[in-house]
Amino acid sequence: MPRNWDGSFEPKLVRKRQRRLGEVDEIIISLTAKGLTTGEVQAHLAEAYGTDVSRETISKITDAIVGEMTDWMTHLLEQPHPPTQLTVLHLLITRRTRTDTLVTIGLGQPVRQTRLRDPEVRRDVLDSHARLTVTGDPDHALAEPPGIGPRHYADPSSSTSRHHRSDVTGPRSSPISRDRAYVWWRRYQAEGVAGLEDRSSRPHRCPSRTKASRERRIVHLRRKHGLGPARIAGIIGMEASTVHAVLVRHGLNRLDCLDRPTREPIRRMEMTRPGELVHVDIKKLGRIPRGGGWRAHGRVDRPNTYSRKKAAIGYAYVHSAVDAFTRIAYSEVLDDEQGATAAGFWLRAAAFFATLGIDVERVLTDNGGCYRSRDFAAALSELRHSRTRPYRPQTNGKVERFNRTLLAEWAYLRTWTSEGQRARALTVWLHRYNHHRHHTAVGGPPISRVSNLAGHYT
Repeated sequence: MPRNWDGSFEPKLVRKRQRRLGEVDEIIISLTAKGLTTGEVQAHLAEAYGTDVSRETISKITDAIVGEMTDWMTHLLEQPHPPTQLTVLHLLITRRTRTDTLVTIGLGQPVRQTRLRDPEVRRDVLDSHARLTVTGDPDHALAEPPGIGPRHYADPSSSTSRHHRSDVTGPRSSPISRDRAYVWWRRYQAEGVAGLEDRSSRPHRCPSRTKASRERRIVHLRRKHGLGPARIAGIIGMEASTVHAVLVRHGLNRLDCLDRPTREPIRRMEMTRPGELVHVDIKKLGRIPRGGGWRAHGRVDRPNTYSRKKAAIGYAYVHSAVDAFTRIAYSEVLDDEQGATAAGFWLRAAAFFATLGIDVERVLTDNGGCYRSRDFAAALSELRHSRTRPYRPQTNGKVERFNRTLLAEWAYLRTWTSEGQRARALTVWLHRYNHHRHHTAVGGPPISRVSNLAGHYT
C-alpha cells in the first residue's frame, strides 16, 4: 500500500509467459528492495533474462534512486481526514509488579478550517497519526502541566481512523486497546480522579464458592485436631485441593504457623526500634555437684553415698532479659528468684542496655511472684510494666525461645564437672550470641541492629 492516501497506485497487467515487466532499472530496483545484494541481482538477471549486467552498473542504478527514496520516506503525510484536536488527560497507572507509568489520552473534536492558517495548528494536524504512548519516564512527563505537554490526536468518528488501531504501548507495559483508554476517559468524566483508582478484579458474586458453614467446619477440624487437607476432605466429602484453598484463605495451611497447644494462628510482635520492649524471664536449672552429676557418671555408676544424698544440691536460676527489636540478650546465674534478686538483676540489665545506647521503654514479664513484688516495681521506676495472661507464655515468646537456645548451646552443650565451670562459660557464650551468632529473625548477629554504639557515634 503506498504511503500517500490519494490512491494513485495502479496495478500493471502481465501477459501470459511474460518474463520482463519493464526496463532493467525497474527490475534492479525491485530486486534490491527485496534485500538482494549486488552479486545476487547480477546472478538473477543472468539466469532469468540472460542479460549480463556488471556490478558497477547495478550500483549506479541503485545509488541514483537513494535520494528520491529518502525524500519520499520523510515527506509529510497528506491530510487523511478532517483535522481534529484532542483534550489531553494524563493518567498515572500503578501496577503491582511494574513501575508507575504515565498514559496520555484524549477526546477529539473538529478544528475549524480557518485555524489551519496558524502554523502551530497545522503542525498539530500533521501529527494526527501519532499513536497514544505510555511515557517510560513518569517523572519527566509529570514535569509538564496537563494540557501543555505532548498532545495526541485521533478522530473516533472518522472512517479512516477505524483502519488504524491506536494502542497504548510502552517499553514496560503490555498493549492497551483504544477501547480501554475510552473506559478510563468515561470514568474520569463520571467520577473525576477517584474513578482512576485501582479497582478489585474480584467478581461481585461467586456462586461456586464453598459455603460459610463448610468453611467453619474445615477450620474447626484443623484447629482442634490438626488434620491435613486429605483427611479433612475425606470427612467432609470434598476435594483436597478445595480444602487446602480454604485453609490458605484462613491462614491455616501450615502447621508451623499455629500454636501447638491451642492450634491458634501465631501472632508475632514486631518492634520498630531498640528498647521499645524488653522481655524478662527466669529459667531454673539443677545445680551440678562437684566432680560432675549423672551426665558425667551415668545414673548407675554415680557416687551414691549417704553424705552425698543428704547434701542439698539445689537449683540455679538463670535470669535473662532480651530486647525485642535487636534480640540483644543479658543473663546472670543467681541463687533464687525472690523480688529483691529480680530487682537487682533488672538494674544491672538496664545498665548493660544503656552501654549499648538502648533506652528501655517497656518491660514484659510473666505473673511470677518476684515480678509482682514492690522491689521489682521500685527498680522499674517510671518504666511501663506489662504482664502476660495467665498460662500464656507464648506472649513472652522471644525470651522463652532464648531459653531454649540457652539450654541447647550452653547449659547442655557439654558435660560440666562443676556449677562454677558452667556459670563462667555463660559470659563467653553471651558474647558469641550477641556479636557473632547469626540470628535468623534479624538476618545477622543481634549487635547488627544496634545503632550508635557507645564510643562509635555516627
